[in-house]
Amino acid sequence: MGIPTVPVEYGGDCLQCYDAGKTPYQFWASVTGIKPGELEPPTGWHCPNGIYLLTHPVGDGCSWTCESWPQICGVNLYSPWSTFGLEDKFGEQAFYKQYFAACVFEYENAINIWDDNQYYGGNCVIRACTEDDPTSLLSVMKLVNIAPSNKTFCELFPISDSEAIFKYCRKSDKTNISIKISY
Repeated sequence: MGIPTVPVEYGGDCLQCYDAGKTPYQFWASVTGIKPGELEPPTGWHCPNGIYLLTHPVGDGCSWTCESWPQICGVNLYSPWSTFGLEDKFGEQAFYKQYFAACVFEYENAINIWDDNQYYGGNCVIRACTEDDPTSLLSVMKLVNIAPSNKTFCELFPISDSEAIFKYCRKSDKTNISIKISY
């Protein structure tokens, strides 16, 4: 369905990526494109593509985690590494990527071969609803005068290293807006 467009809450400081007092308490991780591998998931189970809410544990610097059963995921933005990982309810690694850089918000799955894996492929984009980031959900919404709401949803589709398409929708009044931005 997409990412709810609720206003930002701030958490403890991650000074490597944000100014003091401006670290988002929540991130939304949009995971797409994971496919079943040679070792297919159990019957009735599906690839863990979806939208995950990651929260910032108190006193945990630059880490955010989610435990939205049946998946477990997390992102760590500490220097010198940025890491995103996602496991299914059986503890099987579905997504993993680590970059030698701090503050990375877009990931391509390092599990990228069909052989000997239950899952492979896919991408992850992590975004917060902050007003300071020109590519954030709220910043783009302000450009087209859309108010944040738990009934307005957003999907993000990266199309290159410097361009993305934001799609906003609201079922109640059939709003459906797509915006291509360069950053």
